[in-house]
Amino acid sequence: MFDFIQNKISIKPHGLVKSLESLFKQTQRSDLITIKNQSYRKHQRFDDLGDAIGLASGFYQSIVLCERGISSKDQALLVEKILKFLWFIILYQEDDCQYRLKSFGCPANQHKYIINGNEPLTAVNYFNDRWQIPLRYPHLPVVELYHPNDNNRSYTLPMELVAVDEGQPNLQAITTEQHIEATRKTLVHPDKCHIMIQRVVDERRFDHDSYLQKFGITVDVNEMLRIPGRILPSPEIKYKLSDINQHDIIEGVMSKHGVQFNSSPIEKYDAAILPTMLARMNELKMLRCEVIIDILDQVGDEMYNAVKQLAKIKIVKKLNILLDDCHQLIPLVSSLNSPTSRSDVFMFFGIGYTHIAFSSERASIAFICGSTDSTNSK
Repeated sequence: MFDFIQNKISIKPHGLVKSLESLFKQTQRSDLITIKNQSYRKHQRFDDLGDAIGLASGFYQSIVLCERGISSKDQALLVEKILKFLWFIILYQEDDCQYRLKSFGCPANQHKYIINGNEPLTAVNYFNDRWQIPLRYPHLPVVELYHPNDNNRSYTLPMELVAVDEGQPNLQAITTEQHIEATRKTLVHPDKCHIMIQRVVDERRFDHDSYLQKFGITVDVNEMLRIPGRILPSPEIKYKLSDINQHDIIEGVMSKHGVQFNSSPIEKYDAAILPTMLARMNELKMLRCEVIIDILDQVGDEMYNAVKQLAKIKIVKKLNILLDDCHQLIPLVSSLNSPTSRSDVFMFFGIGYTHIAFSSERASIAFICGSTDSTNSK
């Protein structure tokens, strides 16, 4: 196995790897449920998924033969995608000069320097003898650095003597996962945001800033500016089906499941309160209703999961979208609560743009959409 890791042989010893994996599983089999390389504690509380199925937490264990250092096929990709945008510093130098990374080389214990025409010295021996720096990772490749103002001169150094300079702005487009995580961390509740801003103001100590004092500038740091405001009432959302017979529509969707509807459905309207909803469903169940269609709008997970657990068949708002019909509308006159809104006609616009980061060849895209009917739903 170590011959394979050190690139002395090219065929991976799969049998030995399987033997090692089996060895690591022997002791844990008495305490854990092991399925291939996944293991789970026998005595734990399961998350109920329904139908007598539970979700358990466990871990994955595997033996992996790793190549030491950075594989040659990954080095060029690493430079092209990430490292070429960064500034590096040399750790054993006292100056603040910044460098760019050009490429990787061979391992430090193989790279050799020729100093003043003398016998070649490996990077390991050179830095140990000349700088009294014993290398901790001689198997890692050396890196070639250069300064943008002097492209004709480069420096080849062991990787561990080079560091990414701190505090650099990110100049690359972030991934979708990074964007989601950044958005999650930057969404702050107004109360917490107020406290954070006030703390920054206190730490900045504007009243002791000598530069501001020179210009006679003062900052009121006692309290944020208070301005009048009002909370608009939540709009009432009305749901409707199209002019086509609603029973025909539902039957067309459900007939393939063998569900038939009578000609007099029961229609109920309730507040989205969990006890009220559960009581209503129990009432309908006592009336021998076979199918309950729930229309839920902006309800929390507790309400949604409770309805889902009752194993009812639901037809959601998307039903009417497929029929090219308005499925909900907001009465704007009462919502906007303006003296002139009773006679106004409203049209809503949405405008946005997208662009490819750091690309002069691909144009940015701007887009706009607007409502086209009196309900502002199309």
